[in-house]
Amino acid sequence: MFHLLQQVATKWLRWVIPNHQLEVIEGDLMEALEIRKQRIGPGRAVVIFIFEVLLTTKRLALKTIIQFYKTLKQQRMNSHYLKMAIRSLRRNRSYTIINTLGLTLGVTTFLVISLFCYHQLSYDNFHDNADEIFRVTEKSTIDGVTHKFAGTQYPLKPLLQQNYAEINRIARIHRIQPRLVTFEDKNTLESKVLLADNSFLELFDFELLLGDAKSCLDSQDKIVITDRIAEKLFGTDWRNFPDIIGTTIEIDKKLKFGIAGIALAPPSNSHLDFDILMPFGPIYGNWLESSWNFPSFHTYVEVGTNEATGLTPDALSHFLKDHDPNFDRNKRELELQPLADIHLGSTDIRGALKPGRSYDQILMFFAIAVLILVVASTNYINLATAQASKRAKEVGLRKAIGAKKDQVMWQFLVETSVLTLVSLFSSLVVAYMLIPELNRIIGEEVVLDPVSELYLLGFGLAFWLLLSLLAGFYPAIYLAGYKPESLLSSSKGYKNVSFRMRQVLVLFQFMISLGLVFGVAVVYFQMDYLKNKDLGFNQSGTIVMHGLPIHSKNYWNIKSALEQNSFIEKATFCYGELPGLGGFNLRGIAEGKDEEVKFGMLYADYDIFDVYGFEIIQGRGFSIDMQTDSSKAFVINQTAADVFGWKEPIGKQFKYYGGGTNSIAKDGRVIGVVRDFHHGPLTEAVGAVVITLPTPVVQNFRNGKIAARFSGNSQRVIETLEAQWKTYEQSSPFQFSFLEQDLQRQYLQEEKFAKVLNYMAAIAIMVAGLGLYGLASFVCNSREKEIGIRKVLGANVSSVVIMISRSFLGIILFAALIAFPLSTILTNQWLQNFAYKFTPGLQEYLLPLAVVFLITAISIGYHTLKAALGDPVNRLRNE
Repeated sequence: MFHLLQQVATKWLRWVIPNHQLEVIEGDLMEALEIRKQRIGPGRAVVIFIFEVLLTTKRLALKTIIQFYKTLKQQRMNSHYLKMAIRSLRRNRSYTIINTLGLTLGVTTFLVISLFCYHQLSYDNFHDNADEIFRVTEKSTIDGVTHKFAGTQYPLKPLLQQNYAEINRIARIHRIQPRLVTFEDKNTLESKVLLADNSFLELFDFELLLGDAKSCLDSQDKIVITDRIAEKLFGTDWRNFPDIIGTTIEIDKKLKFGIAGIALAPPSNSHLDFDILMPFGPIYGNWLESSWNFPSFHTYVEVGTNEATGLTPDALSHFLKDHDPNFDRNKRELELQPLADIHLGSTDIRGALKPGRSYDQILMFFAIAVLILVVASTNYINLATAQASKRAKEVGLRKAIGAKKDQVMWQFLVETSVLTLVSLFSSLVVAYMLIPELNRIIGEEVVLDPVSELYLLGFGLAFWLLLSLLAGFYPAIYLAGYKPESLLSSSKGYKNVSFRMRQVLVLFQFMISLGLVFGVAVVYFQMDYLKNKDLGFNQSGTIVMHGLPIHSKNYWNIKSALEQNSFIEKATFCYGELPGLGGFNLRGIAEGKDEEVKFGMLYADYDIFDVYGFEIIQGRGFSIDMQTDSSKAFVINQTAADVFGWKEPIGKQFKYYGGGTNSIAKDGRVIGVVRDFHHGPLTEAVGAVVITLPTPVVQNFRNGKIAARFSGNSQRVIETLEAQWKTYEQSSPFQFSFLEQDLQRQYLQEEKFAKVLNYMAAIAIMVAGLGLYGLASFVCNSREKEIGIRKVLGANVSSVVIMISRSFLGIILFAALIAFPLSTILTNQWLQNFAYKFTPGLQEYLLPLAVVFLITAISIGYHTLKAALGDPVNRLRNE
């Protein structure tokens, strides 16, 4: 696919650029393409190459337009051609409106989606040294399955710095839970909080409005905030706040920091999004310095692009083996991922700081936008050639009174140029207006910068020229070449030799429409399947309160207070992620198993089985009356029993590593087995899960949660819970979410994808429908005498309608035979992202046919019935 796109772009370049300039321009572009292929991969390199070709050719397009008008001026017919074009377009208003609306829809869609694709491709390229920055990622192969992680271990940074001289700069960051920020009487709960090394602001080019990048985080009592936070705390005129640098603010009402810098909020095309930068020490202390068990710290290195070849996966693997005590156990490897690849190249990497997209998805969006543009253009060409056939006598009359061949040609070209220019201008205006709506749908901030505006201008000029030539050239050449007597003769008039070409164009439109509707149907049913699939536990009616320290003495007080409410059935504690959202993947030792096992960990308290409705099929759950349960008991799911090789799991010995050390975190026995439930998203198959009560080390962490099952009015529940929370826990702000919404939120990217696809499919159908409406008008007019003769000979209305509609319906069925196999292949590739997916059935294929049949019936119905109901005498009176 990428090779084909490169060939098309190269051919366009060679066709447009003059021979005396081609060698230099093509050489420079191809050299840049090959360098990018090595740095960022062929996919992204080819897409950037296409944009560069468009930007390059727009200059020639501008020169050609200037030359075009010079030619018109030399012929002294500028105003004449323009007046005749406007008169012709006004005389054929329905043709003008249909073409203008269709082209505007198609071009607008292409422009908006192109800007979105450009925005996605521009991620993180605003850093001056972006080509020299890499993220260190970790790869772990377990039981033959490879897992990739964006995070690495905390002690990795100083060791890399000491052992690799080619590393110029290196920095770590770590995302933490939302924090309450306080200044005097102002409080704000912020979710974009990063812990960072002092070198972070030196490595990346985030603009500092106040402060020094080299010293902003060189002390454990310093903090950096963005202008967004400064405005919340100090007002819109925060720049005039006296001595803002050094002002003390509080985090969670117990940690005090002095503001050392104010940064401009990161742009929307940055995968590093933050509002607060803090040092590591106040949150974690020093115990992480020797811990290799928590790969959740993102490490970035700056290495010269030529020197980065020395940091190969093999070299890093040997380095890790020498320093990581868990290397043999976890089979870890390190890789360097270019900064430019992080946003679009991390769909298979866990622990990303910001949800990314895939190159395939961006390519798919761009391809669909191109197809919609092609559909709109073919509509225009189709109707333009059809309209030209109605003007044979007009051309004959012009030639009879002395018009030359080139004058007739210029008249057609000017008409198409005017209509295309109006459509293009309308598209630019609508595209500017739709960008805020696009941002709302995709949840990002696509902005117009000088480069994107230059692209819009270049594309607009090139498209105007190309479409004007394609739509106006054929009728201009063909009609201008006829003799006047041939065009004026009723018996030897202009023959519609382009009928088959129009049939092919209509077939292509139907293929695109059917394929898009089928894709929309598959995406809709898959999302519906995800929303309604049984996850193996209760998800509705569950509210989750976040941010409670697990070791907090208030936990039991809050839980007891909650359960005294009549609308609360049960409450339970949970550390880390909730069921259905994934969690910790740890390594353990199972009795009778030679190799270590991998499993997902779920920390909870005694009431977890009542709150989530986990079904215990063997043994028992945790009991507060059993003192050993807190330190020795495990409950596993069915898959864990299979993975561990246990036919009788109750009483089996099990232990696992964790707790920030290389020692065993807990050693005990299995007391129960629960029926399988989805611990992670439905993109992953059900894996082994171990449920246990939290160890003392785990109890030191902050991101504990209380989940409670409730009934009744949700607003009343929230107000009551917030009041009770504040009664017992003043240091932590009340944060809540509903489990059902949390589960749906993990498919947010897919839902956004579905929304965009819905809009694009609707636009494609509208454009195709407009074309069919105009084409049906032409077909009925061109066959009006045939219809009149048939009615005189006794044909009824239904037979005439069927006669006219038959050709369109046949094309639809033929288009379906081509579109459905191709669409099935593409949708199956998308469905491979899910471990659990529905299988398209007959209804998914019948739905697109029904939609297209309906649109076709609406589009051609009016003209068909009008032709069938018309008086045959009026159609035959001139014969």
